[in-house]
Amino acid sequence: MMHFRPPFKWLALTIGLLAISGWGITAEIGDLSTTDASNTARFPEGLLAGSTNDNLRALEGLLARGFKDTVDGVLTTTGSSTALNVTSNRTGTASLYTGLSFRLFAHTTIGDAPTLTFNSVSGARITWPNGTAIAAGDIPQYSTAELVFADHKWRVTSGGGTPLARAFTSFRTHSDLFNATLSLSGTPTTSDGKQIMEATIVPTNGNNNVKVTAVVHFKNPASAIPTCALFKDSEANAIAAAYGSMADYPQLMFSFETPAGSAASQTYKLRCGSHSGSATLEINGDDATETFNSRIATSMVVEEVAQ
Repeated sequence: MMHFRPPFKWLALTIGLLAISGWGITAEIGDLSTTDASNTARFPEGLLAGSTNDNLRALEGLLARGFKDTVDGVLTTTGSSTALNVTSNRTGTASLYTGLSFRLFAHTTIGDAPTLTFNSVSGARITWPNGTAIAAGDIPQYSTAELVFADHKWRVTSGGGTPLARAFTSFRTHSDLFNATLSLSGTPTTSDGKQIMEATIVPTNGNNNVKVTAVVHFKNPASAIPTCALFKDSEANAIAAAYGSMADYPQLMFSFETPAGSAASQTYKLRCGSHSGSATLEINGDDATETFNSRIATSMVVEEVAQ
């Protein structure tokens, strides 16, 4: 006589076997738990031996997809400059959650206030970390950027951005200051000392700072006090000043940082002299001969510093 088990018993048995074998588990790296004992989806207690290899391969694939999206790869955008799309290697990401991240590769220069659709999930705004909208050109074509989803926005946490402005000038030839006076007393003005260098930059953002670094190599035959002052554009008064030692061959190193104030062109000028003006200071040499056969250089760097 044949006996038939009720259908629900067969269903229960089938579900149990599937659970033990780990078959049919779909997940991505975001589904992993930081608690070891909670990671049972692929490796439940009593896992059938024949399922171990497949489940280990599934785990490797899960990790690879996550790393290819974030660390060891990029997701190339498609669409327009203001309505971008990416498709991730992670197939189980059907919704956006705080902390979801990936590395973007821009197929085009990204435009004003762009949106991004991730795996066909809603076009959320792309912003800087503080929520400020991305402007046209902030993420140039063929550049990469790290994006993290938070508070309904894709926030650029690194990369992208227009390269910060930088200018460099130097000279190796011998020069003297012709007894130029730049006194330690009072505020230096453009009538003091002698201008030896200038450099111009155009900051990308007026909210950033501008940093000026200079190195001047003096010859000091009369033990005078070498002095330098920094000027901006046509301003008559110095914005910073420094002095060196009374040694025979003093080196004056100068560093100053100031708010850019605007994204307009800015020129920084360095004037030098001596406190008393009674000595003919020389630069880059001694008695009209270049030091180190012109290998020594007096230089100035003007660079934008992000804030």
